[in-house]
Amino acid sequence: FSNGASTDENGNLVVTGKTGAVYRKSSPAYGSATSTVLAQTTGKYRLTLDISSWNMSAAGSILFDAAGGPTGGTRVAAFKIDGAGPNGPRVQAIIKSTSSASGGYQYVAFELTESGSTPFSAYIEFDLDNDTAEFVVDGSVRGSAVTDLDSADLTMLKFSQDSNFVGTNEVKIASMGLYSVPDTTTDTDGDGVTDSV
Repeated sequence: FSNGASTDENGNLVVTGKTGAVYRKSSPAYGSATSTVLAQTTGKYRLTLDISSWNMSAAGSILFDAAGGPTGGTRVAAFKIDGAGPNGPRVQAIIKSTSSASGGYQYVAFELTESGSTPFSAYIEFDLDNDTAEFVVDGSVRGSAVTDLDSADLTMLKFSQDSNFVGTNEVKIASMGLYSVPDTTTDTDGDGVTDSV
């Protein structure tokens, strides 16, 4: 997006320089299981975020969402990089949960220092068949796993910078994406190898 993000010489997406809101979403934006590859109602997925470095010394946040519904209006799982969390900057996992008292979502935070140059990798793995999800940072599960994921489908990816974001903030994103996780245990046709093969 103009005046707010570009790639550096290392291939990072550098989000900085633009104050205020920015919204981007996957294209095609909407669809059904027959019209877009993204629209899914079954399977296991990983929403991933790899950060090279950050400086969140001012207010504002960045969101990376996997959303559901015909218009992408239902958040299934998301990452929020927040410069003004209760304990300072953080990466927060937001996961749809039917039993959560917090507006239908479970929130799990990974606290950051104000600025840092030590890369980290995070993912939210969620299973639309078994209604489970967990938040993992650098190989360690954070918080309690969700056992009541509330989602009917998966239709869109969104990236946004909120209206409070200050242009002096800087986050270098090495990669982000949504990946299908193959089932490596089921052999429905009995041929001796898993269905993923």
